[in-house]
Amino acid sequence: SLSMEKKQAYLEAVKQAPHVVAAETDFLLFIPISNGDLWAAAIRLCLYWTTRKTVFGDRAFLPLTLTGRGAMDKDDILCLQGCSDVMVPKTTDGKLILFVVDR
Repeated sequence: SLSMEKKQAYLEAVKQAPHVVAAETDFLLFIPISNGDLWAAAIRLCLYWTTRKTVFGDRAFLPLTLTGRGAMDKDDILCLQGCSDVMVPKTTDGKLILFVVDR
């Protein structure tokens, strides 16, 4: 099983904001990204919440909205608005890559 350290942020999200977890990180969507490997999908889901907690800190369990009242504050939103998204060709294993270029 996953260590408590690796799943801690996910379990915290489920406890504090189950509606956000359900709406924004449906486990079934992690399965195809993990090539049908359920174990890899579970690891990826937990890593997502660990990263989200690192990036957003105390606001991590709020919805990802563009209102300034969710996980992203006004500075985060301004940063997104000042960037350009660039899609590059798929990797050899079919994964999409998105580069965000700061203007």
